[in-house]
Amino acid sequence: MIQAGAADFIPKPASPERLLVSMGNALKMNAMTGQVSRLSRQVEGRMRFDDLITGGGAMTMALDLARRAASSNIPISIEGESGVDKEMVARALQGSSERAGRPFVAVNCGAIQENLVEIMLFAHEKGAFTGATNRELQQQVSEGKFREDLFYRLNVFPIQIPPLRDRLENIPPLSAHFVAKLAATDGKAVRGLSGDALELLMGFDWPGNVRQLENVIFRAVVFCDGDELTLEGFPQIAQSMGMASPMAHNGGANGGLPVLNAAGDIRTLDAMEADMIRLAIDKYEGHMTKVGRRLGISRSTLYCKVSEFGIDAGR
Repeated sequence: MIQAGAADFIPKPASPERLLVSMGNALKMNAMTGQVSRLSRQVEGRMRFDDLITGGGAMTMALDLARRAASSNIPISIEGESGVDKEMVARALQGSSERAGRPFVAVNCGAIQENLVEIMLFAHEKGAFTGATNRELQQQVSEGKFREDLFYRLNVFPIQIPPLRDRLENIPPLSAHFVAKLAATDGKAVRGLSGDALELLMGFDWPGNVRQLENVIFRAVVFCDGDELTLEGFPQIAQSMGMASPMAHNGGANGGLPVLNAAGDIRTLDAMEADMIRLAIDKYEGHMTKVGRRLGISRSTLYCKVSEFGIDAGR
């Protein structure tokens, strides 16, 4: 039966607990299989538009334009704020075009030295390209910061990817996707978000867009001990929206991280990171390999941070 494709089998009589475990395992396996398939197509340069998680609205309109452009060799420029998944759209464009299966070269211009960008990519006048990987190119041209002739060569078919705040209908499917992916990867039994938690995420403006949403859900999954992400899993979001949260004040009784200092000001990221590491070390009883895995960092990086912050890792 398993060889024929069944995910599990349940001997009779089946208890409710056994059914729940079996269904949970099947859902995890399905999520992991789908993720592996998507990653395989991404690596092979055959990613499809159906692989992109949307939810209708403005994003669907942008992808409809991209689908039309994929059938031609027209130069395409994909614009949008940092974190809106421009690269994923570009990969879906490639995978849906006659270039499917060919190498996809992603260049992070922000990681290239300022004085080398123009030489390595376009060989144009020094300073003409600097700081253009996330700003509207038309504005850069008008300010004399981007070469006009290059702009018109690239901007034959522009596609604007809307920020997440302008496509809030995408948040539920994106959140469900990230929860399933991260829970399966981390071996957690988290199945989804509570209604209150989803309402909180829907009310946030997401300056970091989809990338920020994934990071926020990743943190919530790591520290979740139940089968559902609740309001308590998103203290920073609640705090930034002026909401009271059990984990957002000093001395949180639920093992949360204090966001405000004694003067009522936001604490530094270093202080928050140090507290998170201490919390993880305490939660996982000093098992550093597990602590590093739960925090998403290597064991060597963890020890470097422990040393940097002067954390006592002994128990």
